[in-house]
Amino acid sequence: MKDIKAPSFNEKERVYKLKSAIIYGYEYTKTYYKMENGVPVKCENGDDSCLTIIKIRKCGDKTEKKRAFIFSEGYVGLEKSYNKDGKKIKSVSKKDGFGVSYLIKYIENNSSNLVDDFHVIFISDKETSENQAELYAQAIKDITTDSIEKTYMWSHSKAGLFTLRAFEKMKDSGDEKSKEVLQKVKAVITSMPKNGIGMVNREKVINLLNRNKIIKLMPFSGFIKNGVLAIYDIMLSNIAPAQLDLKKTYTKLNLKPIEDKGKIARIFNIIWGNTSFQNRVYNPPKLNYDDGYIKRTTSGINLKKIEDVDYKILPVNIELKDAINALVKHGQIMPSILLLKKVLSGEKGDGLVTYSEQGIKDKEIPKMRAKYRGDLKFGDTVVHGVHDMGASSGNEEISKLGAQETIGKELLEDEENEK
Repeated sequence: MKDIKAPSFNEKERVYKLKSAIIYGYEYTKTYYKMENGVPVKCENGDDSCLTIIKIRKCGDKTEKKRAFIFSEGYVGLEKSYNKDGKKIKSVSKKDGFGVSYLIKYIENNSSNLVDDFHVIFISDKETSENQAELYAQAIKDITTDSIEKTYMWSHSKAGLFTLRAFEKMKDSGDEKSKEVLQKVKAVITSMPKNGIGMVNREKVINLLNRNKIIKLMPFSGFIKNGVLAIYDIMLSNIAPAQLDLKKTYTKLNLKPIEDKGKIARIFNIIWGNTSFQNRVYNPPKLNYDDGYIKRTTSGINLKKIEDVDYKILPVNIELKDAINALVKHGQIMPSILLLKKVLSGEKGDGLVTYSEQGIKDKEIPKMRAKYRGDLKFGDTVVHGVHDMGASSGNEEISKLGAQETIGKELLEDEENEK
């Protein structure tokens, strides 16, 4: 097989804009969804800023399938992972994938008898979350054709919120196609930030900077804090809407304005950078985000509408063995860093999204047995892994299996029981 050229650093020249490719006897074809005049539109010619679906099928296979698999966890092309010379960037935070890794392993292990339709949905880095849920709903309906008897979904992180919101929108539409599809879907959701995440919370960052004792002792500490906040503001200004919409809205800014204590104090504050820092604090970049999106998605009223839909939410937690596994098997340092962060914070979670942010209280685990917790359906299996990398399962019965196999078992358990 001819080697595929590495993506170009120039966004316009990147090869991920390739429409389709045949690799080892499988055809990978892209389809795009975008909003036009408030209506979701499927288009063959688009770009990776749209909701992007990659369909995977055996070459020449035209048979109608009975099962469809949908995996969704991130973006296409949002992260620059290559240098200008085409060589991969060495990064401590390189992603190994969660759902996509499982998809690849499933295909590899079943290459001689692959009889299903596979789809990977990459969310848009341009569209608002509410629009993406609309696009997501349309994509699920298009994938679940009349010949499909069951559509299995694995949605990770923010894609979990899109899944729930898409289900809610399909319920609200009331059309027959939506009803049929919702009866066919089975979804497993992991690491869903039900309560938002602090990573995109400006007030929290400012409070941390202002309380940092080491920075306080450093000369010109105000300029140091100003520089850190400036970097944060620049990064946040360019962040995708789907990330920004996860912002926690209830954090209080614990920073008092500089008091006017005379000319000398004013001069000191200017020289030390305190004035510069405060000016930046009280003049945040103007960013449009949907602060009601999470509440709308996980409100009791909307979740009540989809209580008959077959979905389950699994907690994800990282432990020492998971960080070691990531380091030894994948050469990734970031899981160890995130484990340290978890230990210092004192909260369980996957290193990025804590249990409380996932909507789970520690005392509710284990033995949740798919009970409702705040109207959300949580499963009793704890998946061990870092946010962007699956590791091992926390369920004693399947403790020898990795996260990907754990999700596979959760997705297909009904079918196995029927056999």
